[in-house]
Amino acid sequence: MDFLSTNQTSLKICGVRTEADARGLIELGVDAVGFNFWPKSKRYLDPKDAVWLKELEGEILRVGVFVNQAVELSMRLISEGMIDVVQLHGDETPETVAIFSKAGIKVI
Repeated sequence: MDFLSTNQTSLKICGVRTEADARGLIELGVDAVGFNFWPKSKRYLDPKDAVWLKELEGEILRVGVFVNQAVELSMRLISEGMIDVVQLHGDETPETVAIFSKAGIKVI
């Protein structure tokens, strides 16, 4: 299944903060799970507490949600194998999106 395909409906559950919840969503067959890396969110997941995301690789699409944050954080989480896709949820510019696209990273 291609989560970003326009030919089918996919389900992403966002705001997940624990490995147990993520694993439960995997068992339910959810296509993607979102992790909020914006510190002002009540569903914020501190990257230093999210190392367990690496263990989910290949089991579910891992989406990192960012709001007006430095590109370096999302790039680091991708390079460390913690997320697969970047979701920009702020006032990011087309130039910011282009940085990810040029690096072959999918952006929502």
